[in-house]
Amino acid sequence: GGMVRCVKVGAAALCVPGNPLRGQATALGVDIPHGTWHTAVALAPDRPEGYLLYAKTLNRLGAHAKAEEMARQARRLALSTEEKALAQGEVTQALLYQSRVTDALASALETAKLGQMAGNKGLEANGLFLMAAACQLKGDRSCMIKSLERAAYLDAKYYAALEAAKGGRNVFDPNDKESLGLLDS
Repeated sequence: GGMVRCVKVGAAALCVPGNPLRGQATALGVDIPHGTWHTAVALAPDRPEGYLLYAKTLNRLGAHAKAEEMARQARRLALSTEEKALAQGEVTQALLYQSRVTDALASALETAKLGQMAGNKGLEANGLFLMAAACQLKGDRSCMIKSLERAAYLDAKYYAALEAAKGGRNVFDPNDKESLGLLDS
């Protein structure tokens, strides 16, 4: 019962009962399209995909506490190690944007470990990149560069971030919603 609201994320549509996005979206000046009414969460409440998509959307909208909650739900429902790694990575992003450094460090490490356990170098590298961002927030440049070296070794897309870090630049800006965009490239 009740109404279902949807938001388009790329080619996918994410739908949730009620309209939890309305307040946050308006406050952030983001226009949420209400065109496609597929029901990712409503149709499969016991699967992680809908919650993960919702968490990604919320992180992009700047609603990081709610994103963390949805990503943790996806993590609880995840069956495969790969799904767990994806969900944990989204939890980590939400923590980074909330500047919860200690939690973000532990979560990034967990993300990298899950990626490694899944035998997925890309997911492991994502975790290491998130670790680098957490190290940066902590003010530990040595840890940041070490994490980026391992990430770039596993996935060449992180090489430029490594070079930037070696040149004294930061890889993460908590005020820039696109700051972790490399993860999706």
